[in-house]
Amino acid sequence: MLLDTPFEWLKAHSPAWGESTGFFDHKIHVLVVFLPVAFALGLAEVIGHLHISPWIILFVPIVALVPIANCISASTDVANEKLKINGHPTLGMLLNVTFANVVEIIVALIALFVQKDEVIALYSLIGSWISNYFLLMGVVAVICSFKGCTFRGMNETTAQTHTLLLLLASAGYMLASALPFFPIHTRIVTAQLFLGVAIMFVVLYAVFVLGFQLRTHEAMAEDQPSSFREGSRERKVSTAVKQDKAPDHANLSVAVLFMAATTLLKSVGISKIFFALIILPVFGNLFEHWTAITAALKGNLTGAFNVAAGSALQIAMGVLPLLIIISHASGKHLDMAFDVSQAAVILSGTVIIGFAFSDSRTHWLEGLVILFISMLSALLAWFQIA
Repeated sequence: MLLDTPFEWLKAHSPAWGESTGFFDHKIHVLVVFLPVAFALGLAEVIGHLHISPWIILFVPIVALVPIANCISASTDVANEKLKINGHPTLGMLLNVTFANVVEIIVALIALFVQKDEVIALYSLIGSWISNYFLLMGVVAVICSFKGCTFRGMNETTAQTHTLLLLLASAGYMLASALPFFPIHTRIVTAQLFLGVAIMFVVLYAVFVLGFQLRTHEAMAEDQPSSFREGSRERKVSTAVKQDKAPDHANLSVAVLFMAATTLLKSVGISKIFFALIILPVFGNLFEHWTAITAALKGNLTGAFNVAAGSALQIAMGVLPLLIIISHASGKHLDMAFDVSQAAVILSGTVIIGFAFSDSRTHWLEGLVILFISMLSALLAWFQIA
């Protein structure tokens, strides 16, 4: 059952199975074979009968997540196209951003409630924020400049609004991370402050989505990208949105991933912070990266920015604060504070992006500067111990 279920699910739930729909087409679906392999390796690791390199056990479940995320992305694109045709582009954009973050959400939930590892739960989401906003926007600007793309220019309202909210989120997390250095710092006061800030962020994000994006400024999503190639609307699609089994298969890969991570961190000496902040988000955000880069190569900088900033904003003001609220309700008290140097990098990086895109245009040097922000974060994480 375990061996054939992933293939049956993939064939039933992936749009246009067997026909080419772009770079991430049916050819990548063969990677689903890594799902039962990941389970077998994880079982062997638990039993202890096989002595397998932790690097192999780490690599296999990461690869297994790729076709799962692809199916989620492709199915979401079908619904996205239908929503755009029916005059609801913003709803399509929100759906795209939400399902793009499914893997990261699963990782954080398993880390917090199954593995009981607050460091990975917190830093995996912070890493998704950094990966989606700084790494992705830097790569988009650099690649497009060297490819000779002509930017149409971003929607000024889109750029300013996302940057403003991310700047607020950055300041909030920066203050939370610096709180232990203040005289008022006590465990009870800190927990209450974290909970209060988290509730404020969730409320503000809800107002932004329900009031701003869906009502007063719905036109901002007109340039949102789709990972399908031109002309794909006419293709026959087997299903619109059938992601019901995707989280189950992703859970399996993530569980094995945590087993491998535990062994790898002990044997190789990689810090838990570096693993959660850098390694996990690179693979978890693969399809947001591809969609944004594809949009930018077509000169759609607004679309690329919507994917990168929209996903980062949902993590910073939606997913992470909501996880903090849930953890407090369950008695776990997940901290909002993380390393103050990382918080400073995020805050300063958000300010830099605000300056870079203030004229609604960009070039390769600005992209390189933004890219170096993510590199600085990776360098700091490499020397951190957790």
